[in-house]
Amino acid sequence: MAAISGTVYRDYAEGVRIDEETSYASGAVETDAISLGQVTNISATWTDNVGRQLGIGEGRNETLYTYGNIDINGTIDWNVLSQMASTAGSSIGFMQFFFGSVAGAGSTGDPYLISEEDNIDYTNMYSFAIYAQNESGSTDDVDLYEGCVANTLSLTATQGDILKASMAWTANKVTCSTSITTAYAAPTESPWAYQQGEFKWGSGPSAVAGISNFTLTVNNSPFVFYSLGSRFIEKPEYGKRLYDFTLTCKMTSDIATTLRDNLFGQANSFIAGVDPSTTTADYEIELQFAEGGSSGDKIMQIALDQCTLSAMSKAVPVGQGLVEVTFTGFAKQGKSNNPIKYYTTT
Repeated sequence: MAAISGTVYRDYAEGVRIDEETSYASGAVETDAISLGQVTNISATWTDNVGRQLGIGEGRNETLYTYGNIDINGTIDWNVLSQMASTAGSSIGFMQFFFGSVAGAGSTGDPYLISEEDNIDYTNMYSFAIYAQNESGSTDDVDLYEGCVANTLSLTATQGDILKASMAWTANKVTCSTSITTAYAAPTESPWAYQQGEFKWGSGPSAVAGISNFTLTVNNSPFVFYSLGSRFIEKPEYGKRLYDFTLTCKMTSDIATTLRDNLFGQANSFIAGVDPSTTTADYEIELQFAEGGSSGDKIMQIALDQCTLSAMSKAVPVGQGLVEVTFTGFAKQGKSNNPIKYYTTT
């Protein structure tokens, strides 16, 4: 058996840094790249879609292989930290690569607002580069992903846990090296914990008690395509933006007369849906995390508008004590086209 030689790379020596690009797949200056935050996983798959060729009369075995299209896809999972920077390097600000742009001063009167944009234009919305660097032993290992665009984003708040995020992305190319210019610096901010959270629903909206889980998934529906003359993807174009959410809570009489009736379209039973045929979609969702209430505290808010409920699941298992119900639904847009707001109180 051959003995392992060379550097064995270790997960605790891995660091992830990102930076925006000024044009598609142009990469970034490594010294400008900033820590994303508390990353818990980065995974990527590199695929060369090799063509397997066999001609008539050449026998049963394949006779040659040809280079095909290159596909590079990955995911990043991270704990959302209370970083108030407007830069994409903050754990919240990184989400601008998914939605579009961030503006504001980060104060109560002028909060940072992440806004919905239509497409990557290098004015309001950017592609980005990812540096996944490992500093184990004497030989470094760097995977530089260029031409990255965000496909889907999930945000999950669960009772007893911290706010977690996961983003799926597609890249144009990857380059590997053993040279790290800037060492990774771990973040120092705290994550948002469930006890700092509050969930609101309705046309108001108002607080809902007994929430055990809320998950929001947003899909950019990107069109990934190639052009004659290159095996690497062109800059993807975004399609429909889809907001889907799932909410699990304790079943109460208040839930019965609010969310359950909102699902029905009326009190106690499903509406006939003939006058009109459209659902009432003027409900809002607000998920807020706050560090307390004094000056200098940090606030983050996820807000969706024009929401509707599509399903309800109710289970009553023996011995569980409390009845829980799960609602699923979707939203047309972020509140005022700003799905995420964050600031420091003044």
